[in-house]
Amino acid sequence: NSLEKQCADLRTLIGEHSDAWKRLDPILYDLAFMSATRLEEATLHTERVLKVRRRVKHLLTDRSFIRASLTKKAACIDQATDGAAPLLFVHWSCIERLGELPKYGMPGGALTVDSVKQLACESLTISKDRAERH
Repeated sequence: NSLEKQCADLRTLIGEHSDAWKRLDPILYDLAFMSATRLEEATLHTERVLKVRRRVKHLLTDRSFIRASLTKKAACIDQATDGAAPLLFVHWSCIERLGELPKYGMPGGALTVDSVKQLACESLTISKDRAERH
């Protein structure tokens, strides 16, 4: 947080003295402002990544997560990653057909937990509750 605050303070300082900076050297002003903005964005991104890594590390060591159902695991992963990395399944035939893992969002590539459960229900002719355990 202190680095984030320092970045914000730097942008504020540049902004407060923008008229003077622009009169002296408009190109230098633009460069300084852009650099401060990029530094702040990089800092925020790094903090978000670290936060997600901490959450995921905790999740992977949590026995209740390890023993949880697929639906519960999907919800926990979604929460831990702020929705950035949903739990998806790729069938081996898809990898064989493409010769590699499908790109994220590719139609017919990866399936959500609900889709996998639905396929299990249809394939095994069982209820959704039982599909959760298969």
